[in-house]
Amino acid sequence: MSLCEQKPMIKGEDLSALRALSENCSAELLKADSHVQTGPGQQGPGECKTLYFVRHGRSIGNELDIMGGWTDVPLSPSGLAELAEFKEKVRYPQADCFYHSGLKRAKDTLNFLYPGMLEKAREDWRFSESFFGILEGKNLESDFLDRFFRNFYHDTPQGYGEETFADSSRRVAEASLEVVDRLIDEKLSSALIFCHYGCIKAALRAFSALPLDELLNVHIPNGSLWKFDFEPKGHLWACTEIYQLEAQHFEPINPDPDPDGKLRLA
Repeated sequence: MSLCEQKPMIKGEDLSALRALSENCSAELLKADSHVQTGPGQQGPGECKTLYFVRHGRSIGNELDIMGGWTDVPLSPSGLAELAEFKEKVRYPQADCFYHSGLKRAKDTLNFLYPGMLEKAREDWRFSESFFGILEGKNLESDFLDRFFRNFYHDTPQGYGEETFADSSRRVAEASLEVVDRLIDEKLSSALIFCHYGCIKAALRAFSALPLDELLNVHIPNGSLWKFDFEPKGHLWACTEIYQLEAQHFEPINPDPDPDGKLRLA
């Protein structure tokens, strides 16, 4: 089944399910041969794990101002030209492994910025844009969009078959934590994830301490780069630092000081 044929896995749930990710982890994961030490604050191999999120370049959907969601459109010619400029100005990092959402605009961006790496990258649909149901691919009036997204970001189902913000936040958080697990298991340091506006917004909801009104004002331009650092806290791994790349340096975003379930037993 292709990504665009799949249906959202979660409907109408909030992020309380994230607690289960840590609470329900088996004690077997803390055996003596685990790669994470069991003493408070100790760090197995001694390094943090970094997830870099890159929003895709400007797409045909952006040009047409449609509800992109899971609608599979490629980058636009102007989007490719813009990425070429970004590649000269922005120091996109190297990474140990690569991921993409499976949508053309994310794959095109990966292939352009890191030639030859698309074939080696893993596809995970959970890093896709939010799903907008029957509104997918439509060009809608601004008044309707204002009302729709106000309800969307407050997790109010609207009857279009769409995900809520909580839906997409949960799947993005689960997928992100699984990538961190892979980095730990394979003794890797970093992963680059080529994704979408809604995916990065969802990751910020899951792992930052930003209040909703501030989160909604966070600008996530096409081609932008975000850095999430995960470090061990005792038996757990938590997101401890979040940055947005501005020019040649990273601007910090406040991580959640009390993750409340957004931790992962390693």
